[in-house]
Parts: sequence; structure tokens; C-alpha cells
Amino acid sequence: MQKTITISGLIFLTWIILDTFHVINSIMSFMLVGAIPGSNASVSPTMMLAIVTTLGGIVVFELLARRFNVIRRIRYHFLVLTRKQDRLPKHRFGRA
Repeated sequence: MQKTITISGLIFLTWIILDTFHVINSIMSFMLVGAIPGSNASVSPTMMLAIVTTLGGIVVFELLARRFNVIRRIRYHFLVLTRKQDRLPKHRFGRA
């Protein structure tokens, strides 16, 4: 319980600090409009499209790679379990 309270307190404190320095607003304005924080310059819409598309592709690739990795581990453990059951002595476990 104490660990949960500590972690949620740290998350809340981090959120307050980021909100104080307007980090969240800067990130959102960069993602939506392309305004570079701390300057008057902005990124062209084509460059923002390329950045967002690349980041989206990376996220999708990571999610698919993790999913296939989990499926591969499940299949491996299933095969190990079935092989182990095949090696059990027949008389002790009721198989004729």
C-alpha cells in the first residue's frame, strides 16, 4: 500500500512540475501545429507529417513485434509442456 501511495505521489509531483514549466503545452503545440518551443520558428506541415508517420510506424512495429514475441513464447512453453507429458511414466499416471 505504501509503495502505491509513493508511486502515485511521484507521478502527481512530476505532473505538477511539468505543468509549471508548460512542458505539456509545448509538446502538444509542437505535435499539432509544428511550433518549436522557445522560438518563433515552426516546422513545415510536410515535415510534421513525416515525423508523425514515422513515430506511428515505430509504435505499430513495436506492438506487433511484442505480440509475436509473446505468441512465440506461449508456443514454446506449450510444446515443452506437451513433450514433458509424453515423457511421464505410463503406469504411474494412469495411461495405458
